[in-house]
Amino acid sequence: MTRIGRGGPALAVLLLIASACSSGGSSPSIAGSLPASSYGPNVTAIQARGTILNCSSPDFPPYESVDPSGNFYGFDVDMFDEVATRLHVTSKWIDMPFDVTLASLQAGKCDVSVSTQQKTPDNKDAVNFTIEYEPATTAFLERKDENITLTKIEDVAKYKVGVQTGGTNEKWLKDHLVTPGLMSADNLKTYERADASLLDLVNGRLDLITTEGNTGALYAKTKPVKTALITTKMNASNYVIMVRKGWDDLTRAIDDQLKAMIADGTMKRLEEKWNLVEPPPGA
Repeated sequence: MTRIGRGGPALAVLLLIASACSSGGSSPSIAGSLPASSYGPNVTAIQARGTILNCSSPDFPPYESVDPSGNFYGFDVDMFDEVATRLHVTSKWIDMPFDVTLASLQAGKCDVSVSTQQKTPDNKDAVNFTIEYEPATTAFLERKDENITLTKIEDVAKYKVGVQTGGTNEKWLKDHLVTPGLMSADNLKTYERADASLLDLVNGRLDLITTEGNTGALYAKTKPVKTALITTKMNASNYVIMVRKGWDDLTRAIDDQLKAMIADGTMKRLEEKWNLVEPPPGA
């Protein structure tokens, strides 16, 4: 899978923002320009601790996965490890199901959540959010031996669909298909871990599953599945990092590093390393 250039409109805007923010202002936009402790008390405390705690669900390659030894790897992992380095700390990744990442952040079990999160009407007041750092897409996958025709999202209503709990895909399908009566509730199967829905798809217990576009492309290379539909219409936002509510200094510190990484080419290099692609036009 080849990398398509950062030509998507959402990320083009990010580049303009990064360019504008990299000149002027009192907060550091490039790592090392000012001590991380200059941001505020929460960044100072994290720097004194030496680690930043991150709640994440490592079942979403190529963004975050975990190896047999329990080590996280993927695009998000490389990206946030670099953010942490630029803030003069190390990142500690805490493994948990996706649907408890928000509650764990609110309970103070972590400082941030990097887990292909999106800002939604339901969570917008619960925590802080960074700028968007990558485009979000949704893919519907089917088995390679099937030939399901999907021309629009509503076409999935007559099939058995697997979806991860707690995400925007589950909410969209419930709000737009199940609640209006277009889709039987029995046709929507929820899973705590995304890889469990993939297993049920491969074994014929589901007709379709929802996942992220790049995740779907990776599965299509390694599993007997293929993409039936890809869309951006189910996404509430592009990908953001959740930060504990009221921790404006940490949010600003992470934003500065993300803008710098976009401006200095670090983000593009990581996208190329992990073979990320832009959403297709009109998706």
